[in-house]
Amino acid sequence: MGTLDKDFIKVIKAAGTVQGMDPLMSEIFARIYISPEPISMEELTRKTGYSLSSISNKLKMLLLTGIVNRVKKPGTKRLYLYIEKDMSKLIKDQMMKKEQVFASILLTELPEIIKKHESDPSSDPEKLEIIKDYLHQIIKFEKILKNFRIAMEKM
Repeated sequence: MGTLDKDFIKVIKAAGTVQGMDPLMSEIFARIYISPEPISMEELTRKTGYSLSSISNKLKMLLLTGIVNRVKKPGTKRLYLYIEKDMSKLIKDQMMKKEQVFASILLTELPEIIKKHESDPSSDPEKLEIIKDYLHQIIKFEKILKNFRIAMEKM
């Protein structure tokens, strides 16, 4: 591995820690990202020195979030891993997924919970106010995310 790869992986590991990623997950992200072509899990195993099961476990989270994508190379049955190199598209896609979670879960279910418990005398009014405040903060944050996504689309 060249010094360019080492330097990039080192920076991504440091940045990944801030994002809550452990060192191996950050290294997997960095190695897939810096690879000009899709990379196999076996190649990741060879390059990192970790077992296939360790790589597979860390990849599950990256695949679930949609950061890493599985692709097939023509003429092979093997799956390869790829990360979108256009960071603005990658960030926009992540923002849209988060927006969808907010809209589908929090912004639909929290108002129902509040409505249900406002008429229930056994519900703790202090906790109900905390939940109402949380919903208002989520609504504001959702608007910020939406505006940010729109700005990203214009880039």
